Order: sequence, then C-alpha cells, then structure tokens
Amino acid sequence: MRQVSIIFSCFFLKFDCLRFKSQRKARKARQPYSFYFEM
Repeated sequence: MRQVSIIFSCFFLKFDCLRFKSQRKARKARQPYSFYFEM
C-alpha cells in the first residue's frame, strides 16, 4: 500500500512541478512532497 502511495505522490509531484514552474519557480516544489507524505 505504501508503494502505491509513493508512486501516486511521484506522479502528482510531476504535475505539481509543471504547475509550480508556471506559477512560481520550482522553489516551493519541494513543499508538496511532505504534504503528500502526510496524506
């Protein structure tokens, strides 16, 4: 189950990265990482 969540977080991270790059520099792209892990 944990592996699935990790894969999902990675997938979302890639999507967030693209969004962050558009909105803000990939500087806060690391914050979502901990956010997904907490979920």
